Amino acid sequence: MTGGSGEPLQLAIPLGDFSVDALGAAAGGTCTIEAVARQAVYYYLAEADSGRPGWRYPRFLGVEAGQRETTLSLRIETAVWERFVGEAERQRVRPELLLRHAVLFLAADVEAGRVARRMLDDLRDAG
Repeated sequence: MTGGSGEPLQLAIPLGDFSVDALGAAAGGTCTIEAVARQAVYYYLAEADSGRPGWRYPRFLGVEAGQRETTLSLRIETAVWERFVGEAERQRVRPELLLRHAVLFLAADVEAGRVARRMLDDLRDAG
């Protein structure tokens, strides 16, 4: 892993099929999965004080079935990454696992927003 200001951090993160699909869905064909993973770090840290259930890394989360290793090349500020690593240490989990959780956390919120938009559109169309 490297980490000068703005240098890409090379992270080999084991992601199962579900995580890879979540990254792709959140990307929606408009950006790369690396961009979504980077955004997940920022989003996860921004939600730290939200008190939301599901923010902390769930202890029951194990290795996903169908696991494959995906290498993500992230361009992220060193200070942000260090803060994320610090959070991983506080939660006693490896940063790579917390990143996988952060990706799923973001993807769930993205999907929830899509569902909310669809519901509002359906209500509008119904009159």
